[in-house]
Amino acid sequence: MADGITAELLDYLTDTIGEKYAARLESSESLVFDYVGTRTDAEYEIESDASWRTWHILKRAFSNEVITPGSTTVMEVWGWIVDEWKSQHLDFNFAPGLSIHRRGEPAGLPASTNPTIMPGDIIHVDFGVRLMGLVTDQQHLAYVLRPNETMPPEGLQAAFRQSARVAEIYAEELKPGTSGTKVKEIVERRAADENIDALIYGHTQGNWVHGVGARTVYDWPERYGIFAVKPVKSREFWSVEFRTLTAIPEWDNQLVPMPREEDAWIDDAGLTHFITGPQKSLWLIRSHE
Repeated sequence: MADGITAELLDYLTDTIGEKYAARLESSESLVFDYVGTRTDAEYEIESDASWRTWHILKRAFSNEVITPGSTTVMEVWGWIVDEWKSQHLDFNFAPGLSIHRRGEPAGLPASTNPTIMPGDIIHVDFGVRLMGLVTDQQHLAYVLRPNETMPPEGLQAAFRQSARVAEIYAEELKPGTSGTKVKEIVERRAADENIDALIYGHTQGNWVHGVGARTVYDWPERYGIFAVKPVKSREFWSVEFRTLTAIPEWDNQLVPMPREEDAWIDDAGLTHFITGPQKSLWLIRSHE
């Protein structure tokens, strides 16, 4: 991320300049991390614009404007999102990832199988855009109403309410000075105290989907390097990313994940604010009678 020197070139540099001058070398990592990770008010305006564009693209994609249950396939929704993102002249960040959670399909249905969207399905999307060098990263969920339904089954509504509660806890605990892995531990423990099965794996964002700051992940150096133990800082953009897992009575107690991700911002006072949303309930897609 800092376009840094390799270990081999560092050895070459220190050998070339000699011990006297090599002793004066200082790592630029902290400077680069602060420079890249600390966001200005002007950058917030860009990020806010990009975040709302992402939200509205996905809200429209998960509506009857795009989806006709029993007819529309997952890849047709994928194509609509890509077309809309291109029509707004947004730069590439990453392509949408879509999947379906369906009763009787505990592993879910990936986009690679291109399933047709049916009444009773939960649809999930992971997508972000890039605007003037800054990125977004959101995950949202919608439910396809059956012809005789006006709301999702109570079990699915309760599961989503649990995910909304975890988003609240996460925002409360994402505090400057706390390491990423500690935030993860606290949020998961608080969720468990409320009988919610939550897995936390968020990260900073900005110029990259996974930014230069802390990540609320396990302290796993081989995979995450120093990011898990880095402290959260004010004026950072964040992906508040997690999932809950809930047994749904109406689905024969099938375990259904609720993967969530919202764009957020930590202000000068150290308070975390969602830039858009957060999504408070399942978006609804109606079936034709």
